[in-house]
Amino acid sequence: MALTHQYMRIKTHFVFILGTWLTGSILLFGQLKEPSYAPFMFQMETAAFSAENANLELEAEAILKSQQQLNDSLLQEVRYWNAAYPSYRWHQIW
Repeated sequence: MALTHQYMRIKTHFVFILGTWLTGSILLFGQLKEPSYAPFMFQMETAAFSAENANLELEAEAILKSQQQLNDSLLQEVRYWNAAYPSYRWHQIW
């Protein structure tokens, strides 16, 4: 009986160490950078935001004006969609 108990302890430790090693290897391998990846196919030709934009103040005023024109029902809808992470409501819909 003592031999069986000792065998099971060794087997359990071996399986634990093997599982830990395999998991660690898989996680490390997944983080390696692959140089052969092609760049993402949708790249912006111009910068999305430029500090040198002359219309920056006009754009800020337009945003503020549109925010001030929101009524209670639109604000409630915005709060509804912003209440959780982005796909939360889509999971509810589907």
